[in-house]
Amino acid sequence: MLFLILFLIFLAGEQSLKAQSLVVRLQDGTENTELLSTVRKLSFTASELLLAFKSGSTDEYGLSTIQKLYFDTGTSTAGNIPAGEKTLTVFPNPAGHSITIGNFGQLKGTLSIYRSDGALMLVQEILSEMETLDISSFQSGLYFIRANGRSAKFIRL
Repeated sequence: MLFLILFLIFLAGEQSLKAQSLVVRLQDGTENTELLSTVRKLSFTASELLLAFKSGSTDEYGLSTIQKLYFDTGTSTAGNIPAGEKTLTVFPNPAGHSITIGNFGQLKGTLSIYRSDGALMLVQEILSEMETLDISSFQSGLYFIRANGRSAKFIRL
């Protein structure tokens, strides 16, 4: 049991913040999603929400234009993933019979998929920028992917 806990901490540790995002829903219904790992500082003035990013840029939202502000802890990796971010892209997520994985960082290496209990399910050599994998033999549940120092998680339905 201790091994499982340590494994999950190790595997999820690098991406724990990257899996979470800040969502700003505006009065017109549009949503702006920012990964928390890219945000340096979030602050409020009397009339604005200010987001300062690690890149040095800033976003300002008038409080009267914001309908809802919330943190999304979903497992989907769709959204605004900055170039160079150490997160794999996985879609669809949740998945049925197959997943497509990308953003490996380099074409050499292997990818590994682990069950939530730490069991290794698949090891495959990376041959292209995007890899589509058959996961129809996987049981329903949460899975973790590691490749070239990058990680992601997905749900098999």
